[in-house]
Amino acid sequence: MTTEVDCFVCKKTGTDMNLKSNHIRCFCHKLTLILNAGLKAINVGTEGFTKDKQGTLGFVPKLALIAKEPNGKESLKTAASVHNIASDEEDGELADHSSDESTAGSVVNKDPPPALEPDVWSCSTISKVLKKVNWVIQQITSSAAKRSEFGVWSKKLDYNGPSLIAGHGICWNIKWQSGDRAYWGRSIINKLIDNEKDRHDHNGGKKFFKDVEISQRQWEIVNKLNKIISVSF
Repeated sequence: MTTEVDCFVCKKTGTDMNLKSNHIRCFCHKLTLILNAGLKAINVGTEGFTKDKQGTLGFVPKLALIAKEPNGKESLKTAASVHNIASDEEDGELADHSSDESTAGSVVNKDPPPALEPDVWSCSTISKVLKKVNWVIQQITSSAAKRSEFGVWSKKLDYNGPSLIAGHGICWNIKWQSGDRAYWGRSIINKLIDNEKDRHDHNGGKKFFKDVEISQRQWEIVNKLNKIISVSF
């Protein structure tokens, strides 16, 4: 394995790591530090890692136990987190989904400025967009009715892509798959949001998505991040 990694790095970068003399764990440790710094910068988190208490220069990642889907008190914690982000970004409110299909939080959303200025791609903006997209995905995947509606409109709009999955913070590749599937199914997601608005206008009652909208610009932020992460997938 050491020889193969050595050859791979040399071909890609032209740098001879000399891993035969330098322990492979040292190289993996450096990759871990880079990965953790990146995840922290975009607020994805490192919940899938557990610390090695014996380490002196950080830790080498090991997979933790797979977490269960959020429900009950866990959903309330997620709701509070998303609420804070929505308040900072748009002075609105956004609550997470609950196990009850008819339950949803509230949100007031405004599109970002018309022009794609440099700060649109800041870590803070990316984090906020991902939080909003993940919230919408979880609203749909947690409801049997919405999952069924997603399937119906997929046929009507000739969408042959994969179904949605919720990224619950298990590990980064699950988050990537969740965001990637959401991007490809964005037309269906937007249709479900529009349908819910029309339904509320005619029948009233609770708003399932609470006026949340995901603009094309925000979808492109998701797509750009997906492309970057897909290189490592």
